[in-house]
Amino acid sequence: MPGNQAPPREVDDLARQRLAARQARDYGLADELRTRISELGWEVTDSAGGFALSPRATAAESYPAYNAVTAAYDQADSCAHSLCLAFHGWSEDVERLLAGVLNSAGTREVAVELVLTVVDGEPRAPLRETVHPALCRAPVVVTVSEALGQAQALNAAARRARGRIVHFVEPSLEFGWGLLETAADILDDPAVGACGPLGLVTDDWRESKPAPAGEVMALEYVISVRRADIPRIGEMDPGFRFYRNLDLDFCRQVAAAGFGLRSYDFAVIRHAHRLWENTAPEERDRLSRRNFNRLLDRWVRRDGP
Repeated sequence: MPGNQAPPREVDDLARQRLAARQARDYGLADELRTRISELGWEVTDSAGGFALSPRATAAESYPAYNAVTAAYDQADSCAHSLCLAFHGWSEDVERLLAGVLNSAGTREVAVELVLTVVDGEPRAPLRETVHPALCRAPVVVTVSEALGQAQALNAAARRARGRIVHFVEPSLEFGWGLLETAADILDDPAVGACGPLGLVTDDWRESKPAPAGEVMALEYVISVRRADIPRIGEMDPGFRFYRNLDLDFCRQVAAAGFGLRSYDFAVIRHAHRLWENTAPEERDRLSRRNFNRLLDRWVRRDGP
């Protein structure tokens, strides 16, 4: 999120429009513009000389139901990259992930945003304020007044993203800014629909193994796509309530939409997977089997591998 630097042009333009609306005594429009400014992660304060803008620690968005989360896929890009996460309550993991990206970014003009969806209830701990010129706006925290599954949470985050490239990321990972740039370079090829550093190949979709960089059959833990392609690919299947095999299923959707999948070499550190560790063994086995059977039913048993 920007610190003492000037706000993005979009925010400044909205604030100037709001000032004009107030001067014209159109207070309804002024309130609407304040809301739009707030959604972009900034607070506007009126003053005798006009207005002042200051960054917010987080930009909160609340919805009564999953289906009420509006999609912005057709809206113009506000930044280059959107990190989209399902938030299960371990804010320190999210902060470590974001720090790894930003600490290696340097003073970049290309901007990134963080959009996360709270999976179940309120965040256990708030995210710490992050100041960096590469962070285009305050982290967006999406909450929904119903418990969400993993796929629903990631879909909700993607709907509210405004980056050209959406990166679906597992918070247990740590990597540098170069991963985002590498993904963007690969996705300049319109034939590639998704890419990531952790590629997989499989003979029958019942077992998979890591694959070297190049064309792959699936990706795991980090999947980057062009935001504008999500309507063509389709959102993640809401039937996947748990995370296991969701990434493989989404990769099948990418391929079914006529796109290729490509992996690349980039150093990724895997930390403890908190959701896995904090789910009872019997329950995580049950949820994993359910997702595995859903994957097979959708793509293998239906028409063969």
